[in-house]
Amino acid sequence: MTPIANPEEDTAESRYNEAFTTARCTIERCNGVLKARFRCLLKDRVLHYVPNKATKIINACAVLHNMCIARNDINQALLANLNNDELGIIDGLPMPPPPAGAEREQRQRNLLLLRGREKQNRIINNYF
Repeated sequence: MTPIANPEEDTAESRYNEAFTTARCTIERCNGVLKARFRCLLKDRVLHYVPNKATKIINACAVLHNMCIARNDINQALLANLNNDELGIIDGLPMPPPPAGAEREQRQRNLLLLRGREKQNRIINNYF
């Protein structure tokens, strides 16, 4: 999902952007907390597993983190010593597009982009 570029104020698109930005900030903070506690999730220590296994590892880290919270085991010093680059956080929206590939791949990307925009418009129309 991506934000809408330059929406007019007090429109469904601007409300979507506000919700998108809030959600993204929450997700970035969550990722930062997990990366601070579990160093295997840091940018330089990329999980070299198939996506299904990497997902299980990340979910396990989240469960362990929640168990630590339930036991009041929160180490704020971990969070204070890491910067956005170490955490892999990218400031600014939107994220840059992937590099262009072969013509066929580009057409496929364009089709996926159109489908994504259609879904985005349905979300905006239904919820904002």
